[in-house]
Amino acid sequence: MTKHLQKLFLTLACLLVSVASFAYDVEIDGIYYNVIKKAKIAEVTYEMYKNYMYYCPYSGSVTIPASITYDGVECSVTSIGNHAFYGCKSLTSITIPNSVTSIGEDAFNSCEFLTSINIPNSVTSIGDRAFKYCSSLTSIDIPNSVISIGNEAFYNCSSLTSINIPNSVTSIGIWALYRCTSLTSITIPNSVTSIGDRAFDHCSSLTSITIPNSVTSINGATFRDCSSLTNINIPNSVISIDGEAFSGCSSLTSINIPNSVTSIGYKAFYGCSSLTSINIPNSVTSIDHSAFQDCSSLASINIPNSVTNIGWDAFYGCKDLEEVYCYAENVPSMEADVFKNALIEYCTLYVPKASIDKYKAADQWKEFGTIKVIEDDNIIALADNVTSYNNSIITDCSEISYTRTFNNTNWQALYVPFSMSYNDWKDDFDVARINAFYEYDTDNDGIVDKQILEVLPVTAGIGDLKPNTPYMIRAKATGEKTITVRDATLYMTEEKSYECSTMETKYTFTGTYEKKTGLKTDGYYFMSGGSLKTASSDATALGAFRWYMKPESKGGMLIAPNAEIKIRVIGEEDEEDATGILAPATDAPARIFTLDGRQLNTTTTDGLKPGIYIVNGKKQYIK
Repeated sequence: MTKHLQKLFLTLACLLVSVASFAYDVEIDGIYYNVIKKAKIAEVTYEMYKNYMYYCPYSGSVTIPASITYDGVECSVTSIGNHAFYGCKSLTSITIPNSVTSIGEDAFNSCEFLTSINIPNSVTSIGDRAFKYCSSLTSIDIPNSVISIGNEAFYNCSSLTSINIPNSVTSIGIWALYRCTSLTSITIPNSVTSIGDRAFDHCSSLTSITIPNSVTSINGATFRDCSSLTNINIPNSVISIDGEAFSGCSSLTSINIPNSVTSIGYKAFYGCSSLTSINIPNSVTSIDHSAFQDCSSLASINIPNSVTNIGWDAFYGCKDLEEVYCYAENVPSMEADVFKNALIEYCTLYVPKASIDKYKAADQWKEFGTIKVIEDDNIIALADNVTSYNNSIITDCSEISYTRTFNNTNWQALYVPFSMSYNDWKDDFDVARINAFYEYDTDNDGIVDKQILEVLPVTAGIGDLKPNTPYMIRAKATGEKTITVRDATLYMTEEKSYECSTMETKYTFTGTYEKKTGLKTDGYYFMSGGSLKTASSDATALGAFRWYMKPESKGGMLIAPNAEIKIRVIGEEDEEDATGILAPATDAPARIFTLDGRQLNTTTTDGLKPGIYIVNGKKQYIK
């Protein structure tokens, strides 16, 4: 080929590159569309793709119509296509009609002066990078029709101060809100099951966040460099905290790691320089490398018996470390430099008595300045804001204080891991135990329409409260109250149930030592305002050291109880008799009960099925 021809082909190639690629079928009133006439639908698109750039003709305020007419056919505008408004730096606002069901990838990417947008209830998906680099966008409401937020959807929306995520959303994509540096708080609904890697990475103004009980893992760098985050509650549905999950959260002072977590990933809490203490639950078997590196304010660590391996640099640079409690009888293996630059020569290591000689001989462990046996006379405080209580073995304690704030004098739930005597509470509280549970069919239609939970006051003559048992407690006056128990024994935190049975329903009362969410609306009940009430939503939270109740069928059809169950205290003045089967006054109509205490809506025995009944307090056999 001659040089002349080569030059000609090169010129043609350059011309081809510079030719604009037009992306639309029709332009109407300044808006470009692709149209499928057969389906009678239209998609908003861009004008052209030129020189490797999307050319944007849109500016100011744009209103997208619900439909257009193309070649005599009326077409509904159902989507905003990929790259439709990409790079429209002069676009300030947009109105989207209710006909639109999807916002495509990069739809508003780099719309730097877009300040507000209304997403209608018809939209079900927000594509990847849909609002990436919309640096002037201050707030956005996601409608409850949306089920997924795409990857990088709000990436670097640096002016975004608030965002509403509805409970229709099930997933938040990777990098979804990366560098939303003005975002201060966010609530993730209970519908979300997965949060992508780096979803909130570098949200430096984020001070609080709610993670629902539906999330099972906190993925890599999810909250990395959220430098204003002060505390966070991880629900007990989470089983893994992945690498760099909270790395660089320099304002984080406390964190609850629930008993469900089995692994703490590499650099999970790297650089959390305000964190002062950490309690690792008994479910964790390994601590990955650099997990707590440069947590320079960390003063104490509890390492449970379950941990078998600690990765390199796990506590590197924890220079304020004073105490390490390691409960493992088999000395955990350690990779290189676990406590390097932590000044452990000035720190005390507490270990099980049976293993102290092993720790004194083990590499790195032996470098602690003082190694002591874990004593049993620790003073433990249990407060009403405690979210988790972990105790793997029965432990004797010289003193335990249980603090709880009472805003009213109603009956509330009590469930604690230690026994208490009458003298421990008599000055500030009334305490009652569950005595019986009654159901009533007041209109004799075969359907239970009234429930009574009967409780019996605990007095000096009845005896001590048992641990891991549901009780009722009532403050004699409002305010913060403390129960101090001396020479107490903490028992294992296994859940136990207390059953009250009547008719076809079994009522199970179960305690919890962790702040609990996810009490489903279809049958869980908890104490509120002195009554047992159904959970108002799946996100309803139950405080630590409380109990909750769930009815179950004993074989027949389960009749769902009413939303509110009345509490009857035996001995207190009440409109009902204490046991429900005492005789009425002599001039009152007859009261008839079944043997299980269910009152019948009749004052005569006529028409009753054969059997034994209690009529005016006396047994009577009806043939």
